[in-house]
Amino acid sequence: MKTHKKLFLCLLGITMIVSSMGFQKKKSKETEIQELIDIKVAEKVEAYRIKRLAKCRERILSRAGELADSIIMAAATKSTVIDSVAQPIPPDRPERPEIKRPLDTTPVVPFFPVDSSN
Repeated sequence: MKTHKKLFLCLLGITMIVSSMGFQKKKSKETEIQELIDIKVAEKVEAYRIKRLAKCRERILSRAGELADSIIMAAATKSTVIDSVAQPIPPDRPERPEIKRPLDTTPVVPFFPVDSSN
């Protein structure tokens, strides 16, 4: 009976070891799949975060530009002391120049004689 007991305990031990190894492989596949899923989810979350930050930065810079423009415009409209003359004074009209007459007083004659009989 002792041999049967030893044999039974050995078979029971081997069965437990083999069965636990089988469950480990199944768990390792499940954990491996879960790890891959976690990695892909983390990559997508990171890509979304980067895209969201870029949109946020663009929106903030646009708003900052609008604020800077409005501040500059407000300062320009309030500062009339620096720009006291709104428009420059137009210059005076120059005097009319004297018309010079030609020195040659000979009458103008055609190059070819004009026949008045036609």
